[in-house]
Amino acid sequence: MARAPEIASVVLTSVFAGGSLLVSTAVAPGFSSMRPGEFLDWFAVHGPEMGMTLFPFNVGGTVMCGYNLLIAIKEKQRRLPWGLATVCMVGTLVMLPLYFARANAAFIGKKIDIQEVPAGITSWSSWQWGRTGLSLMAAISAGWGAFRRPSE
Repeated sequence: MARAPEIASVVLTSVFAGGSLLVSTAVAPGFSSMRPGEFLDWFAVHGPEMGMTLFPFNVGGTVMCGYNLLIAIKEKQRRLPWGLATVCMVGTLVMLPLYFARANAAFIGKKIDIQEVPAGITSWSSWQWGRTGLSLMAAISAGWGAFRRPSE
């Protein structure tokens, strides 16, 4: 396997996983301490910024893991780590239309009843932790695929 695509997968998935972990551990917990209106104001400004910062790494990591999976299948080596990395990254992307697009739009557009904001934050945080877990597994699997000896 060519090293550059493997390293690109490790870097892209790791950056996405790190960003996701930061959001889950430092940003999202702060949401609960905000008043609902204050949170909606904050999210309207910073929610799109967070998403647009992480999205290229999400897509790039998914594409590169998929590319490495195709090479691994062709070469009949390291299919398991690249398969796991690809499935996990695809899972993070599927969460966008499945949940985050609707939830983020409701927060950004302030189209959620103010009384429902705390429950919305709890739900959003739970989904974000799922996404974080998948991205961490993808980064670990990509590292496994990239740094495993080909004979294994």
